[in-house]
Amino acid sequence: FPSHDTAANPSLNFASETNTGVYRPGSNQFGISVNGVQRFRATTAGIVVTGTGTFSQGVSGGTF
Repeated sequence: FPSHDTAANPSLNFASETNTGVYRPGSNQFGISVNGVQRFRATTAGIVVTGTGTFSQGVSGGTF
């Protein structure tokens, strides 16, 4: 991955949607963006999920 990609311009994206994909928001971090907006970030401190959603099962031990 390049070191300077962003949520609006992720390194791994779709040909028809270049602002949706996987990127590196910072050192030791992994991010997923949708329509140029960060929706998921995993860091050494934990996981950040932004936006709204419905979790039906499998989510425990965290705060959403």
